[in-house]
Amino acid sequence: NTPFRWQRVHVFGRFLNLGGQPLPLEAFTIYLSALVKLQNGQFPLLPPIDNLSIEAARGLKVIEYIFAQAPSVVRSKVLVEADHISSGKYIDLDKLLAFIVEQWKEEAGRAEERLRALFVASDSDGDGNLDFGEFTGMVSHVAGSKRQRELLRMYGEMTLNKTVDCNTFVRVCRKFRFFTFEVGPIKRTADPACKPVFDLLTQEWAKVEQVVTELLVVLDGMAAANRLQQLVVILRRKMSERMDPEEAWHMYRIVIHDFVSVLRSHTPA
Repeated sequence: NTPFRWQRVHVFGRFLNLGGQPLPLEAFTIYLSALVKLQNGQFPLLPPIDNLSIEAARGLKVIEYIFAQAPSVVRSKVLVEADHISSGKYIDLDKLLAFIVEQWKEEAGRAEERLRALFVASDSDGDGNLDFGEFTGMVSHVAGSKRQRELLRMYGEMTLNKTVDCNTFVRVCRKFRFFTFEVGPIKRTADPACKPVFDLLTQEWAKVEQVVTELLVVLDGMAAANRLQQLVVILRRKMSERMDPEEAWHMYRIVIHDFVSVLRSHTPA
């Protein structure tokens, strides 16, 4: 195990481009946002303590917060993989911070590849440049909420270069945060149209909630039960918020899948 001081030095060295694969300024923002959330704003944010651990459930909540605007499939994948670095009910703070930054970096890389593919698909005349008509046509498919003034600013920035090629497009889109997610959830109100969907989910969860809870009591303290407990907490919160029915149902299916797996693994043949 790498002592916390070396692990932190390595991460901050990457932020400062002093060693290892450099991390962009956006990654530092992710790191600090996660750290403040994890420590609830208490100081010092990074106490000089070896093997500083926090509750794994709190770590999952912070991951949900950081990746709240990422696609639900990405967020669910990060939550599942976070379980691999936890030790039962607790998780090492420095490992979690490094994990969050790396997961953000991977998603940012995938977003950049999507941008490149989008550029190629939108360059209708195949000349390797993107005129304003092609640019606005592309944006209308993926970011219809962008205002004309902002589009003009983006395109104006790109045309400062001799050619508006793929690399220029990606760089400017990154600067304008065009195809990346912001930290934290979007503030919104519950959609009344979602009520029947959540009512049905509530009914389905009521059928199995008691037996799931009983299994968690029986297997209390075991790694599989800890993971299942964390997933149940997330599911209950999503059902309480009643904001995203698709994501709530997805989490419900994950809970049921894990419940069945745990039950089978602890049932004598």
